[in-house]
This record gives sequence, structure tokens and C-alpha cells, in this order.
Amino acid sequence: WGAGLTLRLAWLFCGLTAIILALIPFMEYIKLNQYWVIFLITCVTFLFFVFKSIGTATTQPLMGEFTNSDNRGEFSSKYFLCYTIANILAMLCIISLFYCHKTLIIFQLLILLGGLIKLACSYLFIGLHETEVPRNSARSIITKKLLFTIWNNKSYRNFLFCRSFSRA
Repeated sequence: WGAGLTLRLAWLFCGLTAIILALIPFMEYIKLNQYWVIFLITCVTFLFFVFKSIGTATTQPLMGEFTNSDNRGEFSSKYFLCYTIANILAMLCIISLFYCHKTLIIFQLLILLGGLIKLACSYLFIGLHETEVPRNSARSIITKKLLFTIWNNKSYRNFLFCRSFSRA
């Protein structure tokens, strides 16, 4: 299992959970108990964020597949700049769409569309042929030692907490 396969599976399951999340409110029509609907929404939302977090962690090792030592910093900075700009544009589009159409069905359609886009991305990502570099890099890290280092270094620990809360 490499970072590429992990990212594909995370995107696939993230897309599926988003689609399920968009379809859960329709269970009200089959007279499902409201507590079960709330329980399903909570569980599927939790799974969505679990899979989204896994996908986020795998992007860093895969950047090495597209870069070399000469352009690594330039590529990663442009990647995150484009990612941030795309997020801002998407949020502006969603806000303007909600401003024009204030209905629940628009909200559900946006979640459903996001899930379908994730599924398409996971399908397109299958074509990435990963070398052994990210896989070996991932195997070289010992989680217990990494957590010990982060916990004992105050600046690393603060960064971890800030980054985790900002992602949440």
C-alpha cells in the first residue's frame, strides 16, 4: 500500500460518504425514526472527516512524485497557492448560490455534487504510477518516535494543535 492507493481509497470513501450524507434527509420520507436519522448523519459525517483527513496526510509524500530537488519548493508553494485560491473561489460560488436560492435541496445537491466530484477524482487518480520513494519514506517513519518528538517539542506540539483545530 502506497500513498497513491491510500489517497485513491480515501477520495473514494470520502465521495461515497458525502453522497450518503446528501441522501440521508430523504429517509424521512420512508418514516424512519428521527433519532436514527440523526445518528446516521452523525456517523456518516464522522466517517467523511476521517477519510478527508487520511487524504490530506497522503498528499505530501506524493508531491515527491511530481518534483525533483530543483523545483520542489516552487512546486509545493504553487500547489498550495492554487489550492487556496480554488477553495476561496468555490466558497464564493457556494455563498452566491445560497444567496440566490435559499432551499435545502440546493444544499443537498451541492453535497451530492461534491461527492460525485470526489468519486471522479479517485477514478482519475488511478492512473498515477507511484515509485517506491513515497512508500519507503512512509515505512521509515516510526509513529511512536514521531509522536514522542512532537510531544516533547513545544513548537511542534503547538503547530500540531493549531493545524488540527484549523482543519476541524
